[in-house]
Amino acid sequence: MTAFHRYLPALLAVVCLLGLSACQTAPAQDTVTTAAPAPVTEPASTDLVLVSGGEAKVQLIRSDDANAETTAEFTRLYKKIAEVTGVYPEFTTDYIRGTHTRSAEEDGIPAILAGQTNYSASGEVIRGLSYGEGVAKVVGQQLIVAAVDQSAAIQLVDELCAYIEANGRAGELSIPADYSLTVEASEQLMGVPVVDGGIFAGRTDVGDNAYTLNIGHVTSEEYDAYRARLAESGLTQYSASEIGKNRFVTYISDAFVYNYLYTPTDEMLRVVIDKKSNTALPPVAEPAYTKVCDTSLTQLGLEYNYDNPSNPYKFTQSDWQIGMCYIFRLEDGSFIIIDGGFNQGRNAKMLWDKLKELSADYKPNKITIAAWFLTHAHGDHYGTFKNFMETYGQHVELNYLVYNAASDAQYKSCNSSAGGMTAVAATYVPKAKTIIARPGQTMQLANADIEMIFSDEFLGASVKSANSLCIHFRITVAGQTFMFAGDSDTDATNQVVKLYGKELASDFVQVIHHGATGGTVAYYQCVDPTIVLWPLGEYDYFVDTGVPGKTTRSTETYNSYIFTSTKIREVILAGHTDRTIALPYAYPADRVDPVRVG
Repeated sequence: MTAFHRYLPALLAVVCLLGLSACQTAPAQDTVTTAAPAPVTEPASTDLVLVSGGEAKVQLIRSDDANAETTAEFTRLYKKIAEVTGVYPEFTTDYIRGTHTRSAEEDGIPAILAGQTNYSASGEVIRGLSYGEGVAKVVGQQLIVAAVDQSAAIQLVDELCAYIEANGRAGELSIPADYSLTVEASEQLMGVPVVDGGIFAGRTDVGDNAYTLNIGHVTSEEYDAYRARLAESGLTQYSASEIGKNRFVTYISDAFVYNYLYTPTDEMLRVVIDKKSNTALPPVAEPAYTKVCDTSLTQLGLEYNYDNPSNPYKFTQSDWQIGMCYIFRLEDGSFIIIDGGFNQGRNAKMLWDKLKELSADYKPNKITIAAWFLTHAHGDHYGTFKNFMETYGQHVELNYLVYNAASDAQYKSCNSSAGGMTAVAATYVPKAKTIIARPGQTMQLANADIEMIFSDEFLGASVKSANSLCIHFRITVAGQTFMFAGDSDTDATNQVVKLYGKELASDFVQVIHHGATGGTVAYYQCVDPTIVLWPLGEYDYFVDTGVPGKTTRSTETYNSYIFTSTKIREVILAGHTDRTIALPYAYPADRVDPVRVG
């Protein structure tokens, strides 16, 4: 074994940030290269000699945890060297055995460094890059190939292969000491400096013309150091929040919004990049307002049999609809609405009549909806919004619509269609009043504080069902907390529990998916509610011995915690009756369960 082979590979930093091919919004990159030096007959003494006299003088070293796509790109470079020179350099990784510590000599050996290696020089190179950038250059006895995007990596390897083709020959290959090649990042990625120590885990299209960069293996200490660098980046911090150990911060530039989501449970940093023109920023300043009424919460009963109008509350089969609709009346007389139900004129009128009833004591000139939240793109949740805005939109002032439509790729992954929620939103609400919900966002509306807990950014490109793409959020009002999760499927629900655990604790909980699959015992244990809000009709809630095999949601095992918890004081069922409670709500002394009405 030669002295060279006794050395461990030397370092250089290469980060290959690999975008998913499904990402529709991945920015294009421009490659800026220096003019390739003319072919040389004999290398200068300062050049980096890769192959000489038919012998490899460097190793090609990649990060040991590089993914398959990254490895494939650098394998292509390795093969090109062998093809042109006839020499196969050793192709290895930066793996360190046991407790070995590299000496300075080992850390600086001649090498081509590819991937986000654990050598000391990696951090120095990466620290100067933003995601989307790429650099190939000679530094001392090392050729650094640092690519921070899949397309950048491809361009760098393409250029290097072309140089090798033009300048190498059998048994000989060197690169001038001043060799330098750069791939520039797009404007939006220039706002995202590379995380020291983090490993890029992919880019995900998350819909609404936005995408998420996923960076793994980020420790709390590395995140703290990264935050310090962000503070010096020239961007403007818009907001910051914490939910338990999870930390969130939003920065803005003239054109983009950067939402940084750090979750130490899985050591992931997710960076959601929105175009500033595509989303309103949530109101975070403490609002000034005049109190005109007390606070209340209304749960609308939407159960109605459209096929039997003569007896609309007699149900013998699933020819009925229920949906979900909640209304908070705030102290300034404005409203927060959550979902609404199906696209039915009756539902829209029911909502309109309820808003008029709830504002009758202070008689506003125009009803104000401070925010309308749509949990997901299923018709029994967002349908009423369309019908209501068509019929009554001119009679209300809608300040904000809050939703997250997710991406077409995520819907395709579960063989579902995205539905029309995005189109409906665009039809009735200008972008200046549309907030694309992102985890960690906070909103201040009169006497209500809202925390966005979860959305599709935490799930990646593949989801279990369209219900997985629900937004989760918590509203604090009148000193009590209310957790909403729409129809969240179990992959999303389990992820919420993993990330937040007991930090989900709230006074009220909306039963997930009307009591169908999606809620879990672990989720309800973490929320640990006192009051249960159940958006479900009587037909599916109560046991009916006269209908063998009928689905009864109250007996499902995943809802068992609701009936075994000694803390829960009341279950409020939507059924086909409305229920308005004054807030703060005085909990019953003894447990109260639903009573059949129809």
